[in-house]
Formats: sequence, C-alpha cells, structure tokens
Amino acid sequence: MVQSIERPPVPASRKRTPFTSGARSVLPRALAEVKKGGSRRITPEHLMLAILDCELPDPAAELMERLGIDRPSVRERIRQAAA
Repeated sequence: MVQSIERPPVPASRKRTPFTSGARSVLPRALAEVKKGGSRRITPEHLMLAILDCELPDPAAELMERLGIDRPSVRERIRQAAA
C-alpha cells in the first residue's frame, strides 16, 4: 500500500505568484500557523486558520460575515481536531 507520493520541488520562478493579493497574504499567515504548531508543512488546516484571520474588505472575510460564521469557534474546532 502506498503511504504517500514524494514530488520533486517546483523550481523557483521570478514571476509573480499567480494569486490575488488577498490569496498571497494568506500564505505568510499560514506559515506562522505552521511555526506555532511546530509542524514542517502547510496543511489545509493551516490555510483555513490563516483565512479565518482575514479582515474586511477581504472577500473571504466578507463571505464568512455574510454566512454568519463564528470565526473564533471555527478556529477552536480546527485546533481541537488537529490535536
């Protein structure tokens, strides 16, 4: 049974990352979550924790507000599930 597949690293590019400025701002926050948790890789949980920190007028923050998402509660549930 295959446990995981290792992929070669993607070569660095001098071009800008093809993400919006909002998406690019999530990556450093996700990395901070990785460091806080002592992990070595960014996981979907780290990305979600970073997205939960977005503030208006960011589209992700606007969507969460419109949906009535309780961000502190979601953050706590993610952290409990990851523990």
